[in-house]
Amino acid sequence: FDVDLPETRRGDEIGQLATSFVNMRDQMQTLLESLENRVAVRTRDISATQEISRFATTQRDLQTLMDRVVDLIVERFPGIYHAQIFLIDDEGQNAVLRSSTGEAGRQLLSRGHRLGVGSLSVIGQVTQQGQLVIARDAAESQIHRRNEFLPNTRAELVIPLRVGETVIGALD
Repeated sequence: FDVDLPETRRGDEIGQLATSFVNMRDQMQTLLESLENRVAVRTRDISATQEISRFATTQRDLQTLMDRVVDLIVERFPGIYHAQIFLIDDEGQNAVLRSSTGEAGRQLLSRGHRLGVGSLSVIGQVTQQGQLVIARDAAESQIHRRNEFLPNTRAELVIPLRVGETVIGALD
């Protein structure tokens, strides 16, 4: 990658070949840097996931556990600006917001934010079906519902929370 190829200044076929090698070398270097960056991001994500999992397995107070997990998600994953946890109520009718980050989270919690299990929302679908849902483009998604407190949402991932086979809530 470091060798200078002065033959690129030639105007003949050798110069064209040398230029092609330089271009190929630049493309390979860009590809290698991209792969190294992706590995670094994945390594960071795995480390953050392990840290969150270690905390989750040692905490006994449910509210402390939920609050710390959503905080750790936002702290450790730079692309995530908001995280929240919903738990299904005793009647199984609503997914009730129980933990949420930032000022938006405080406002949503204070007003008792809830979404119907099975409703046409990401939370509603995840809590009813028990399947992970990803809205890759919030503006185009048929299932993502815009939240006035979270206007910067561009994508949404919701993971069902389970105890055994029973869905008890969702991590958003």
